[in-house]
Amino acid sequence: MNQKNPNLEVALYLRGDDLDPAQVSRLLGLEPTKSQRKGEERLTSTNRKVTAKLGLWALVAESKSNDLSVLIDELTSKIGDRAATPLLSIPGVQEAFLDVFIAIDADRDDGGGTCEFQLSAEDLNSLKRAGVATRFTVAVVKS
Repeated sequence: MNQKNPNLEVALYLRGDDLDPAQVSRLLGLEPTKSQRKGEERLTSTNRKVTAKLGLWALVAESKSNDLSVLIDELTSKIGDRAATPLLSIPGVQEAFLDVFIAIDADRDDGGGTCEFQLSAEDLNSLKRAGVATRFTVAVVKS
């Protein structure tokens, strides 16, 4: 079985019907990587108009590291103690979570694949201090 480095993307998402991205940015003192207000309209790359179904404020780790701890540390250190209140207590925030997306190429032989990752005690403590749930999505894809 060939072991390849997975593609990792780690992001902090704050979502809610009444979420105001500008207010979240003011409270945290950070600009998001992505944001939208509920009802906002935008055009897709195929020139289709879409309307946002909820408010979103997202901060994506910028490092290209394949080390999950490095990516988590990047985000939790940016947030740090910036919020005077827990992230879920920010007005308009109904959901706050760290999203970990992992994609790895399938093995050529059998189409399967594996990858391993680890959350250290320090990672878990950082996430606990941030007060967010963690979601994992793992995709094994044929190239």
